[in-house]
Order: sequence, then C-alpha cells, then structure tokens
Amino acid sequence: MLIQQRVSVTLLLEIGGACDDDKSTALLVLTRSGETIAARLDTEKSISANWGEELAAFVERRLDAPRVLAVSASTLTMLEVETALNACWRLGMQRVKFVF
Repeated sequence: MLIQQRVSVTLLLEIGGACDDDKSTALLVLTRSGETIAARLDTEKSISANWGEELAAFVERRLDAPRVLAVSASTLTMLEVETALNACWRLGMQRVKFVF
C-alpha cells in the first residue's frame, strides 16, 4: 500500500512475516504492559510514559538513514502506531514493513 506522508514524499507500507536481512533495516518494536507502552528502536528502549518523545529523541541521535523501518506492534492501536511512525519520520526510510 502506498501512502502520501507529506507533499512529494510517498512511502511503501508492507505486511510481512519476517524482517529483511538487509543491513539497512531499522527494527521498531512497540509493546504494551498494562497501561505502559515501551518503544525499542534497534538497541535503544524508552523507559518513561513519554515514549513518543523518547522515540523521537532516538531518531534524532541516529547517524544512519535506514532504507526500511520494520515495525512490530501487535498489541497497540493504530493511533499508537501512527504516533510511533510520526516520531520516526526523520529516519528517511523509503519503506515501512509491518512484521510479526
């Protein structure tokens, strides 16, 4: 599915069973434990209730631009997933792949 992220910026969204083996893939894992949401982007993990802001800070610190963002978020709502994707837009990825 193609989506228009911003004017002149189009992303390809995919649903797949596994993460690409490509070294240019960043893995975003979103989990819920009760009312608490945790976000992990590769090796960095949020530890506060402001997980969206922490995730945006992780993105700001990255030096590389992955080609693909693989997202695992089976326990979150679409609104929460959208919050995470909005925090990750500065990664510059060309594709977003939802993985199991």
